[in-house]
Parts: sequence; C-alpha cells; structure tokens
Amino acid sequence: SIEQIQPLRDNSDPFNIRKGNPNLKQQFTQEVGINYNDYKVRTERGIYLSANFSTSNNAFTNSDLIDTLGRRVSQYVNVNGNYNYYSYLSYGFKIKKLDLSVNIDLNSNGSNNNNFVNGQKNNSKSNTYSAGVNFYYSKEKKFQFSARPNVSYNMSRSSINKDLTNKYWSGSMDASFTVY
Repeated sequence: SIEQIQPLRDNSDPFNIRKGNPNLKQQFTQEVGINYNDYKVRTERGIYLSANFSTSNNAFTNSDLIDTLGRRVSQYVNVNGNYNYYSYLSYGFKIKKLDLSVNIDLNSNGSNNNNFVNGQKNNSKSNTYSAGVNFYYSKEKKFQFSARPNVSYNMSRSSINKDLTNKYWSGSMDASFTVY
C-alpha cells in the first residue's frame, strides 16, 4: 500500500516513527493444499484429511531500529524464507451399542518468519501440535449432548534470543447440552 512506500507522518506518537520504502518489490505468495474426505453412510465412519503449505517471495516484514532516545523507527523491507503450514486429520465413527458418535482429531500448524531488529536478522519459528476427542449423543426431538476435550503442545523460539524458547502444554474442555 502507499503506507508501506511513503506513509503519512504521524506526529501524535514521537516514539514510534514509520519510514517509507520506495524500493519495496512485489510480494508473491505460493500455496499448495490437499483435502481428502471419505464417509461411509451405513457404518457412519468418516475420515477427513487436510494439509496446506504457503511461502512468500519478497515477503513484507518490519525492520525496526531502536535509537538511543528509545524511539522505534520502523520500515517495511523484503525478505525470503517466510512460510506457514497446517495439517488436520479427523477420524469419526459411531459406537452402535451406545448410539454414541466419536471423532478423533489431530492438528499441527507452524510458521517461520523473518524480520530485522537494530540491523540484525531475527528468525522466529512457532509450532503447535494438538489432539482432541469429540463425543456426541442425541435423541431426536428430546436432547443432544457433546463434549470435546483437547490438548496442545506449543513451541516458539527466536534467533535473536536463542536462550529463550517457549514450550508449554495447554488444554481445553468444551461441552454443550440442549433440550428440545
């Protein structure tokens, strides 16, 4: 946008200065994805798979310079090497004796991004891996119930501060009950 090439001067925040870059090259993003879906009506078994990968040539990123007065001067620059990915796998089936539907989900996603801080290239990577199970039970015109526990493992790191790597687990539990 014109803001990346020549931004309007903003005098309301003297500690954050945006500088234009008329030498920016056009960014091009390539993306490839695959989807697979298979559902058996008689057995109520389903498989769903999805995966996607995208990368950008001449990606726009920030180059930040913090001066001795504490001001941050930011400018958009082009970089290569940025990418994102995700994958999703779901397997669903019905336990006939209990009349209970079950879905097992596995997910992963991540990114690799480059920027500059005080002239030093910074590479940030993040990845998340998660698994969940969804239980669904219903009686027509009476009620329906679902519960979905989920757990995730998250990792992120930055090349500027290699000693600081974030790794942590998180979890959630969603449930709903509806009466008709």
